[in-house]
Amino acid sequence: MKRFILILLFILFAVNNQAQSSSNSTTITGIVINDYSNTIISGAKIKDMITGKETFTDSLGGFSIEAAGNYIEISAEGFDTKYYTKPYQNNRIFYLFDKVRHKQQQKKIKHFPITITGIVCDEIGLPIPGVSIHAKKNKQSFITDFDGKFTITIDKRDKISFSFVGLKGVIINIKAPMPRFYKIILEDESRIWI
Repeated sequence: MKRFILILLFILFAVNNQAQSSSNSTTITGIVINDYSNTIISGAKIKDMITGKETFTDSLGGFSIEAAGNYIEISAEGFDTKYYTKPYQNNRIFYLFDKVRHKQQQKKIKHFPITITGIVCDEIGLPIPGVSIHAKKNKQSFITDFDGKFTITIDKRDKISFSFVGLKGVIINIKAPMPRFYKIILEDESRIWI
């Protein structure tokens, strides 16, 4: 329904602008849409790259510009600038890519979750139940089970800290490629080495 209303507004805008255009100039009409959310972008700047003429989209995302060149530039705050070649097909929909969504998608691509398992033991190899495990990046906390074992899902590039009262803490960096099973040994904090 939302898309239908946008198209209807676009058609009404284009018909109105075509009726007002003069016969001796090339007029480009269109509407500028957010590529991610399919919503209109008001206030986007449209510039003819040859003549330097500029116009802005109205509150409905529509625009009309008299152009002499083969290239127009469309830009808006928070969006990637786009250049269109030979945009003379009137009543056209122009899409701009949302920079914020683009960065969020890149973060999702770079940092994907992985599952690692392991066991936490003391110096002589006995499992330690109830060890606190903290993932630094996503601020998650876990605890080892009764057998000292853990299974956690974290970012592939994260730091994990293991701590228990009376034992020295351990921090490990998770980087690819890495093992999927860890044996963590916590040493006695009160031991004095001579």
